Amino acid sequence: MQVISEIQKAMSDCNKTKATNVSLDALQAEYDKLKSSHAELSRQLAAINEELKPMKDIRRWAGKVISSEQAEIESKPEPNHSITEKMRYYQEKEKEETQGKAKAMEQKALN
Repeated sequence: MQVISEIQKAMSDCNKTKATNVSLDALQAEYDKLKSSHAELSRQLAAINEELKPMKDIRRWAGKVISSEQAEIESKPEPNHSITEKMRYYQEKEKEETQGKAKAMEQKALN
């Protein structure tokens, strides 16, 4: 909006001074282009604001109920597993994969 008013002011200044080195047609074309794009962007902004309104209401009411300390999400560190637990997990995983492949081979052989 401010850009449009600045262009209008520049155009009126040019008309007053009758500057010959400025193309008034180019300024008018740019003004018309900005005016149409401003109208389109205003419509898009209005649609987005309508979508955001319920979210802003939720944030406002949640902010009244939840204190700032509660709002912070505490990240829990992943528990450290011993090496033997990790090895046991990977062995079981590998065993399950081999059993799954064996079953698939058996079914393929039966068909």
